[in-house]
Amino acid sequence: MATGGTRLMDPSPFAAGFGGGEARRTTDQCVNTVRSPFDARSFFNSPLYSDIKVTFSCDGDKTTIYAHRMALHQSSYFEKAMDSSWAESGNAHLIIDGVRPDVGQAIVAFLYGADLEVPQNQLLPLLTTIDRLMMSDLEDVCSDHIHALLRPQNVLEIAAGIAEGCPSMHRAWLSICSAFIADNEEAIRRTDAFRSISRDAMMLMIAVR
Repeated sequence: MATGGTRLMDPSPFAAGFGGGEARRTTDQCVNTVRSPFDARSFFNSPLYSDIKVTFSCDGDKTTIYAHRMALHQSSYFEKAMDSSWAESGNAHLIIDGVRPDVGQAIVAFLYGADLEVPQNQLLPLLTTIDRLMMSDLEDVCSDHIHALLRPQNVLEIAAGIAEGCPSMHRAWLSICSAFIADNEEAIRRTDAFRSISRDAMMLMIAVR
């Protein structure tokens, strides 16, 4: 994803960073720790040792990346897919329709230890994809950071998108939007988004107030 967004989470626990030795003192001794030079990020979209490909496609845009089952297993969605009859058949290509390639790639990169940064215009596609791929760690982190990305101009669209596309996180994430709407109702009414609001979105705003 493009830089300049809000960083949602530190790198995935799967990755270890480069570094030299460092000393840390315990109650009775000094222990020297040497960090492993292994960095899983170098394997993202690399054919080296890749045992599966993942294709994301949405509205005619499509991309395929090299992946590794060990990294993908951190997502319940990928874990179930790879442990199903689909995987037992020897298929090594997972095709996921309805997910924007840039969002899908960013989430897979996160599984390899990359930071996840979210520009405001990519928040809703990210939320719906996280919900669909059952990324429980990212669901919790998004709950903590959605408010930072909400604006009077985008909250109605985001709330409607969550209501429609995030069934598992519907209640938790809508409550964040509800609180924002209650605190910023006058500013929201002055936006172009409110002036062109659909009937469904208006009903949603009334419902979450």
